[in-house]
Amino acid sequence: MTTHAPSRPQLDTTPLTGRIYRDDLRRFRREFTARFPVLFSPLFLLGRIAMGILAVLAIPLGGVLLLGGGLGAIFTDDPETRGDALGMTVFAIPMFGAGVFFAWRLIRTRRRRSTIRAHYRLTRFGRVNGLSYTPGPVSDGHLGSAARRMFVTRVMRPRTARPVEFGNHELSQGSSASGITQYGGYAMIGLRRELPHIQVISNRTRLRRSLTPTVDVTRSQRLELEGDFDRHAALYCPDGYERDALYLFTPDVMAVLVDRVRGFDVEIRGDRLLLRSPADMVTLDPDRWRDVIDATAALMAKVDRWERWRDDRLLSLEGEERSVLTASDEALAVPEPGRMRRRARRSRGVAAAGRRLRMRPTVGLLLLIALAAVFFGLGFLITTLP
Repeated sequence: MTTHAPSRPQLDTTPLTGRIYRDDLRRFRREFTARFPVLFSPLFLLGRIAMGILAVLAIPLGGVLLLGGGLGAIFTDDPETRGDALGMTVFAIPMFGAGVFFAWRLIRTRRRRSTIRAHYRLTRFGRVNGLSYTPGPVSDGHLGSAARRMFVTRVMRPRTARPVEFGNHELSQGSSASGITQYGGYAMIGLRRELPHIQVISNRTRLRRSLTPTVDVTRSQRLELEGDFDRHAALYCPDGYERDALYLFTPDVMAVLVDRVRGFDVEIRGDRLLLRSPADMVTLDPDRWRDVIDATAALMAKVDRWERWRDDRLLSLEGEERSVLTASDEALAVPEPGRMRRRARRSRGVAAAGRRLRMRPTVGLLLLIALAAVFFGLGFLITTLP
């Protein structure tokens, strides 16, 4: 039997790089600032100025103290002087680290802060390709269990029967989202029923995920697959759901993942299918958009079969309510970005064992804990030893 590859969508990227006329931009600025006044709040500018001041002060001061304390501890013969030098070094380490963090965050957020010209290009790009554009930042409430404590920006949604969304995300303080870097992008495809929690992690993002101080999927849940798929990505599924994962990820689906979803992590969580990347999804780069749309369209062509899956572990699915993502019922469709989804009582389509993968701390999180332990241990020794 011949397997036909999903067709590649046509995309007009001219507005992303085309010429901008001054009169059109002036009219757009008036309308856009009236619709989204929060984007032009002086608090954004004040926050960046504060981070810049902290970075400028902390990096040189912490660096001088770190260098002076380290050299003093190495070359002095006086025990009391060595103790003072070590104390200065321990004090300088977090100061210098904080300065580097603020500088990195300032640079990273500056890249993400869109100018009015960028908003204009993305709005025009969305208009010619049937996409609505919401600049954000908005909360992640409309993403349900697929995300927690995230802010999303540059949200674009096509006018399709199946809910689809593209956006960039930023984790808030204290978030413990599994394997998600501080900044990145996502594409979400709504499913009409819940499926087991499955992750397909690209080999291109594995190192970055390992070094991110968070939690990630436990390696023992990896499903070894035939062929050369393991050279490109690793598939993880809950214990006991190996046959279900093979039903969902058939050879033709894995071929699509290898050929057209390269560089993205794929996650099925509840009634959502997500493509994630440490790089932004919604950008002004035409090539990036072609890759994102191509990968999303390739997976959308496969999810109809996935929605026929049923969990045999459940005794009965009679009376199961329709998914909150059923697009034919406007009251139950995915809400607009930034709006919380109304929680409805409905029976689960997946047994408890298949709803969540087991997680473990990453190497980055363990290193961060070890460095903190060493820092506090040195501080304790310096302050207590004579």
